[in-house]
Amino acid sequence: MLKRYIISALIAVTILLAAAAPSSAEVYGPNVKIRNNTILVSTGMNLDKKSIDEITKGVSKEIVFYVDMFRQWRWWPDEFVIGISVSQALRCDPVKKEYSTVSIRGG
Repeated sequence: MLKRYIISALIAVTILLAAAAPSSAEVYGPNVKIRNNTILVSTGMNLDKKSIDEITKGVSKEIVFYVDMFRQWRWWPDEFVIGISVSQALRCDPVKKEYSTVSIRGG
């Protein structure tokens, strides 16, 4: 009997968590190019309809990208070299219908 209640509770929690899970943005890339000892990485994302509507109504969104660089070794585990974070703040003025973004690079 107790087993039946536990299974029912697990199913209910699974359904609630699945319904409450946010939709994610589609991230494409990264594209990596090396020029003159400089590594250029570009990526992008498509926001879902809900996020676009919220930004248009004036709610600002912050998107954080984390970039880690590792040195690959043939026989040893990969070595962490450096990591940075890039924060993008997306804002919209609903009266003027002007969109702006602010980029902050952290170490």
